[in-house]
Amino acid sequence: NRRVLQDAEVSQPAARALRHAIDQEEEIRVTVRNVRKDGTGFWNDLHVTPLRDARGVTTHYLGVFTDVTERHRY
Repeated sequence: NRRVLQDAEVSQPAARALRHAIDQEEEIRVTVRNVRKDGTGFWNDLHVTPLRDARGVTTHYLGVFTDVTERHRY
């Protein structure tokens, strides 16, 4: 499952780039708008990299989310 963004935020260009990178099994770093469960918006720097086994087959993805809302506001 590659769902990392709430429904209202999936059409932003960075989200499309993220989906493309995952489909192509490529590493990517993007800044995306996201929505908390309570409905408030926030900004994430997201770094996603595929993890491969000894044969080079992607088995997992590692994603690191960093809340950059304050930096984005500044």
